[in-house]
Amino acid sequence: MNRKVWKAFIVLTGVVLLIPMLASYGASAPPTPKKGGILKISCRTEPPTLNCMMNPSVLVFAWTTPVFNGLVMLDPTQEEVSVEKVVPSLAEKWTISPDGKIYTFYLRKGVKFHDGRPFTAKDVKYSLEFFADLKMSSLAPMVVMMEKVEIVDDYTVKVSLKYPHVPFLLYLSNPYCVMLPAHLAKVSPKSTDFLIGTGPFKFKEQIPGKVWIYERNPDYFIKGLPYLDGLEIYKMAWPVGVDAFCAGRLHMAGNLRYGIDQKPSVDKLKKYAAEATIKLKPVGVLRGVMFNVAGLKGRKGPWQDVRVRRAMAMVTDFPGSMIAGQGSLDLGENSGVVPPYVPTGLSWKEVEKVLGIDKPMEQRIKEAKRLMKEAGYPDGFKAELICRNQDTYVRPAEFMVEGWRKNLNIEVAMKPLETPVLFPRRDVGDLDLIYEGTTGRYGGAPEETLAMFVSQAAQNYGEWSNADYDKLYDQLIKETDPKKRAEISVKMQKIFLQEVPFIINVVPAVGTAYRPTLHGFVIHPGHTNWSCIDRMWLEK
Repeated sequence: MNRKVWKAFIVLTGVVLLIPMLASYGASAPPTPKKGGILKISCRTEPPTLNCMMNPSVLVFAWTTPVFNGLVMLDPTQEEVSVEKVVPSLAEKWTISPDGKIYTFYLRKGVKFHDGRPFTAKDVKYSLEFFADLKMSSLAPMVVMMEKVEIVDDYTVKVSLKYPHVPFLLYLSNPYCVMLPAHLAKVSPKSTDFLIGTGPFKFKEQIPGKVWIYERNPDYFIKGLPYLDGLEIYKMAWPVGVDAFCAGRLHMAGNLRYGIDQKPSVDKLKKYAAEATIKLKPVGVLRGVMFNVAGLKGRKGPWQDVRVRRAMAMVTDFPGSMIAGQGSLDLGENSGVVPPYVPTGLSWKEVEKVLGIDKPMEQRIKEAKRLMKEAGYPDGFKAELICRNQDTYVRPAEFMVEGWRKNLNIEVAMKPLETPVLFPRRDVGDLDLIYEGTTGRYGGAPEETLAMFVSQAAQNYGEWSNADYDKLYDQLIKETDPKKRAEISVKMQKIFLQEVPFIINVVPAVGTAYRPTLHGFVIHPGHTNWSCIDRMWLEK
C-alpha cells in the first residue's frame, strides 16, 4: 500500500470510528431507575368485585393488578400487543406440542403469596379452571378451547386444548387471567381479604370512598423490583382526577390505562400541565349502530335488507360521527370489525373501499338512493334507535340519524335509556337499531372481535348470521399458519363489511397523562399495559 493510499485509509478509518462517538456525544443516556416513592393514581369508582375474572373491567383490575400476576404477561417494555410479545411471568418458560394442542408450563420455584404460602401447580390448576368456568368467569367464552388442566408435579402444569388456538397465550396474559391462591378459594371476592397474590405490591389498607393503599412486596419473585415503595389509588371521577393531576396531587391523570376520554380533559391538560406527556391508545371496543337483522321480538323492517344497511353506511359521515362522540379525531379511529392496530385488521382505506365510501359524498348519496329504491324504500321509512343515555353514545347516534334523515328520508326516533332498562332489551333483541359498544378485549388477535358476530354469539344482538362467515371462523381458530390465518381473517372481515350488520363508527382511544418525573410507563391497545407497574419509578 503506497503512502497516499495509506493516509486516505487512516483518515477514512478515523471518520468511521468518529461517527458513533459523535452520535452518542451529548445524547442523554437512559436514566438509572431509583427506588422509593409512592405512586399516586386514581380510579372513578371502587370495584364491585376483586376477582377480575368475574368482571373484566378497568374498574376492577385497576385496583387488583398490583397484587396479582399471571402465568405469562405482555412485554412490559413495548407498546405492542401480539402473541409474539408474550413473555414469562410466574411461568419461567413453556413448550407447545407440535400439533399446537398441549401447553406445558414450567413454574418459577420459591415464589410466595403475600401470606407466605408457596405458589405451586395446585394454584395454577385452580385459577385456570376458574377462568374457564362458564358459571363463574365472565371471560370463559374466550377459552372454550381449553379441555383440561393437569398437574405434572408441583412446578409443572399441562394444559390441553380441544383444538390448536394460536392466541391462547395472549388470553392468559395479565391483567384478566391472574393466579389466585387455591387455599383461599372460599374467601369472598368482595372482601379485601381476597387481595392475596404474588404481585409486586401488597394490599395494606382502605379508607372507604377515598383511597386504597398498597405497599412494596419485599419478597417479590423478580429481584430488585418493584422500584416504588408503594401505591395509592384514590377514588375520583375521571374529570376530578385530571384536575388533581393538574394541581400536582396525582402522578397520573387517572390510572395506568384510563382517565382521559374526552376532549375537554385533553385541552385542560395542555393548558395547565403543558409539561405532561399525554398517551392515548385504542381500547379494543367497537362502537356504532347494530341492526336487528333477524327481526327478533317481531321487530321486522327495512333494516333487515342488506341493501338498506349498505345505503345507510354509504351516507354516514364516519369522521364526523367520531368527532360528534369523542370530540376529536385524536380520541378514536374509524374501524372495521377488526381494529386496524391488530396485525390482520383491514386499514381504514380498505374498509372504505368495501363499504363503498371511498368516493365523494354526492356520489355515495346517489348510489345509496339507488339501493334504497331497489330494496323498495325510495321514500325512506321509520324506525326506533335505542342507546345508553350517555353523551358519548347519544351524540354520535344523533349525528348518524340526522345524516340518514337528510340524505335518505329515514326517520329514526332516538330513545336514550338508563342501562338497567337498555340492557334487558338489548340482550333479547327488542330493538330496531341500537347504538352500542362491544366489550373491550386484549387487542392483539382477530378472533377477539370476529368471534362476537358468529351465529348466536352473545354480543351479536341482532343475530346476524352468515354460513360462510361461521365456517371461516371455525377454520381460523384452528389454523396455525400465519399467512393462512391472515387470509381467513381478511375474508371474514370483507363478508361482515359487505353485509353491514353493524355500522362501526369508532374505536375509542382513551388513556392517561404523566409528568417527566415518572419513568417506565408503557401503554398498550386494549387493557393490557399493567405489566409495567413493577418497573415504574419516580425521580425524587
